Amino acid sequence: DKLHSVPGALDLHELSLPVARTVVRSALEDVGRRFEERRFVNGMWISTKGEFTIITGRGNRSAGGEAVLRPAILALFEDEYASLECAPDPQNPGMLVVDASPLLRGSSS
Repeated sequence: DKLHSVPGALDLHELSLPVARTVVRSALEDVGRRFEERRFVNGMWISTKGEFTIITGRGNRSAGGEAVLRPAILALFEDEYASLECAPDPQNPGMLVVDASPLLRGSSS
């Protein structure tokens, strides 16, 4: 499954931008609904602190070598999920780290 080619991460880097946005929205809905039941939601490992990783890639295969997904997914979080923190992984610019703890029902974070 391309969405979960890296264990525990939501891998978007092979997807078009519209599909990637839809996948992120769906994943965030699932985190809020299913976290109480298990920490592994639709192939994503959600840490006990409510963090998970999104792989956007670096843009190496995009026209002009410019990243398309990373800035668009960061903008999606700013526009639609402002209560959640989403930031580039300091060790891998092709990945984003999401703090979804505000979505977790019944969590102690």
